[in-house]
Amino acid sequence: MSGFVAGIVPAPFVPHLGYLAAVALLLLMLAWWLRRRPMLSVAALFAALAAACSLMHSGFWLSAKLPVSCTRVPVLVEGTVVSLPRRQRGYTGSDSQRFEFAVGRLAPLACDAPRKLLITYYGPEVIAPGQGWRFRVRLRPPRGQVNPGSGDFARWYAQSRIHGVGSSGQYAQRAPQWNRPWRSSHHRLRARLSAAVTAALAPGMASAVMQAITVADKSGIRHRLWVMLQHLGINHLLVISGLHVGMVAGLGWLLGALLARWLAAFWPVNPRYCGALLALVFSGFYTALAGFSMATTRAFLMIAIAVIAVVTARRVTPWQVLLALVLVLAANPLAVFGSALTLSFGAVAALLWLGGWSRHAYAWQRWSSVHAYMSLVMLPLGAIWFGGASAIAAPVNFLSIPFFTFFLVPLALAGSAAVLLGATGWGAMLWQWAAAPLQVVMQWSQGLELERGFVALTPSAPAIALAVFGLVAAVVPGGRVRRILSLAIVVPLFLAPRPPVPPVLALLDVGQGTAVVFMAAGRALLYDTGGGDPEGPNQAQRVVIPYLRASGIRTLDTLVISHGDLDHAAGHQAVAAAMAPARTWYGGLHSAGHDVCRAGQRWRWADDIVFQFLAPGAAWGSSNNRSCVLLIDVRGQRILLAGDIESAMERELIRYWGAALSAEVLLVGHHGSATSTSQSWLNRVDPDLALLSYGYGNRFGHPAPVVLRRLQAQGVVALATARHGALELELSTSNQWQIRAHRKYPENWRL
Repeated sequence: MSGFVAGIVPAPFVPHLGYLAAVALLLLMLAWWLRRRPMLSVAALFAALAAACSLMHSGFWLSAKLPVSCTRVPVLVEGTVVSLPRRQRGYTGSDSQRFEFAVGRLAPLACDAPRKLLITYYGPEVIAPGQGWRFRVRLRPPRGQVNPGSGDFARWYAQSRIHGVGSSGQYAQRAPQWNRPWRSSHHRLRARLSAAVTAALAPGMASAVMQAITVADKSGIRHRLWVMLQHLGINHLLVISGLHVGMVAGLGWLLGALLARWLAAFWPVNPRYCGALLALVFSGFYTALAGFSMATTRAFLMIAIAVIAVVTARRVTPWQVLLALVLVLAANPLAVFGSALTLSFGAVAALLWLGGWSRHAYAWQRWSSVHAYMSLVMLPLGAIWFGGASAIAAPVNFLSIPFFTFFLVPLALAGSAAVLLGATGWGAMLWQWAAAPLQVVMQWSQGLELERGFVALTPSAPAIALAVFGLVAAVVPGGRVRRILSLAIVVPLFLAPRPPVPPVLALLDVGQGTAVVFMAAGRALLYDTGGGDPEGPNQAQRVVIPYLRASGIRTLDTLVISHGDLDHAAGHQAVAAAMAPARTWYGGLHSAGHDVCRAGQRWRWADDIVFQFLAPGAAWGSSNNRSCVLLIDVRGQRILLAGDIESAMERELIRYWGAALSAEVLLVGHHGSATSTSQSWLNRVDPDLALLSYGYGNRFGHPAPVVLRRLQAQGVVALATARHGALELELSTSNQWQIRAHRKYPENWRL
C-alpha cells in the first residue's frame, strides 16, 4: 500500500506524460533489481503499478479534452445531466444553472472528443439530474489561470474529469432519448431534499447552511457567508464530513443491534453482523446524499473496511486509512490534484497520530488536546490551500463542533428522513427547529470584525516542511523542552517572504481583465484589480492579493484604478481593505472626492524610478477613453500602461506627447481589441515587448487578428496571459528585462 501511494505522488510534478511513463519503467527495473529483497521489490512493483495507473487515467483525460481548434466554436450537444445543478445569481442580476453533462452526441464531429462537459445555462428552463437535454453551446478547453501564490483551477477539472467548459443562452430542448434517471438517482434525491429545505425555510444564511449540511448543495452559500465562516475557522463544517458519516454509521449499528435482539425471538441472528450491515447501508446512503465527496467517500470506505474486518473476525487497525487512500487513488489517481484529498486524509492521519500517543489520558484531556492539535495542523494545511488560517479557530470549533454534531446535523438528517418517508410537515418542523438558533448565531457573527482573526500565511516549502516535522514530533512523549522546541519550528510559517529588491513588473493572469503590479525596493504599485463580482468573489481576492502576499507585500504604496469598468475595477474595495494603499488614483467616470488621475501628474520613488500620468486630460469621450494612462520610467527603461483607450484617444496622445510616448514595454490597450492599438500608435510608442491581458476563449474575440498582425509586422515580441499565464519582468543589473512566464509548459498535460 505504501508503494502504491508513493507511486501516485509524482504525478502532479511531472511536466509531460512521457516522464511519468519513464518513472513507471524505472520502478519496474528497480523491482527486478531488488528481487532478492521481497518487501522492497513488492513496494517498487506496486509503485510502478500506481505510476502506470496514473499514466492511463491522465492519458484518457488528455485524449478527451476539447481540441483547441474548437474554442468558442458553436456546437450542438446532446446528453444527460449527471450532477446536481448549482443555481446562482450573478452580480449583474442574471440567473444561471451550472451542472456536469455527460455527452451522448456532439456536432460538428471535429469537436466530438469530450465525454463530460461543465455547462452554465442562462435560460428559463429548470434543469434536473438524469434528464436528457439538447443545448447549443460555445466551448473552451478546461484551462485554469496560472499565477504565483494561487492555485491552478485546471487541476480541479482534471480530478473531476471535465473535458470542456461552456455556456448556453436561451436555446435548450428536452431530449428524452438521453434520459438516464437511474444514472443520477442519488442526485435526483438530493435535488428533492434541497427543494424541500428551500420550501421549509425562509431564504437566508440558515437555509443555505441547512442545504449544505443536508445534501451538500452549496447554491445558497454566497461569498460573504463563506468568507465569514472562513474567518471563524469553521467553513469545514459546511462540508458533509467523515465525522457525520461515522455518526450515521453508529446510528445504523445501534439500530441493527436492536433489530437483531427483536429478531432473536424468531430465529438466531448475530447482532454484530446485523449492526455492521445497517451501519454500511446507512453510511452509504448518506455518502450518496453528499454527492460522493472526498471526505464522505473516505469515511465510507473506512467503515466498509471495518465492517469486513468485524464480519471476518479480524482486528480493526489504523492501517485501514491507508487502504482507503489506496482505493480512492486507484479509482481516480488525479484526485492528488485537489485539496480535499490532502485535507481529509491528512486530518485523519493527524488524529490517529495524536490518539496513538494519548490513549492513556483522561477524556477531557483528549478532547481539549484534539482541538488544540488540529488547530495547529490546520496552519500548514491552510497555508498550502487557503493562503492562511483563522487565529480564533480553536475556541470557535470547541463550541461549534458539538453544536453541529449533536444538534444541527441530527435534526437535519431527521428532517430528511421524515421527508423521504412522506412526512413533509414533520421534516419542515425539524429543519425549522435546527435553523432557529443557527439564524441567531449567523446574525450575531455578521456584526463582528472577523477579518482581523484571519492570519495570512505565505510560507516557503521548507517552512511548511519544518512545521509538519514539528507537529509530528510535538506529540511524541518526552521532555517539555523538546516539545517546546518542536512547536517552535512552526514559527517560520508566519514569516513573510522578502519583497523583491530589483524592479519587477508583473502582469497577472486574471482572465478577461487587467491587473499589473510594479515592485521595487519593498514598495508596490497596483494598476487595476481584475474583474468579477465587486461583492466577491473577484480576481482581486483569488489572484491579486495572494500574489502580493506571496511576494512579501503587506501594504500598497499606490493603487491606480484606470477606469470604472468591472474587468478593471471590481476588486478595488477588496484590495483597499487587505492592502491599505497609501494613495489611490481613479480614472474614468468616478465621482468627486477621489484623487483623479490627470495628464502631467508625476511622482517618484527614487531618482531612477519615476511615474507620470499621460492621460486623461479634461473630460473627453467614453469611460474607456478616460482611462489613466501611466508611464513608468525605471533606469531609462520605460513601461507604458494604456488602460482601455481607443484609437481616437491614441491620436490625441500622439498629438500632445509626441516622442515622449516611446516605451520599451507596452501594455496593449483594451485587451487587444480592434478599436485600439492603431498603426500610428505603434509607430510612435515603438515597443520591443507587448503584453496582452485577456481571457482564454473569451466571448469578445480578443485579441483582434488585425492587432496581432500589426505587432508582428512591427517586429514586437507579444506575450499574453491567456497563453503564458502570469508574466513577470525583472530588470537586471545590466538594464535588461528578464522574462518569466508561469505557464511554462503550454502543452503540459496538467494544464
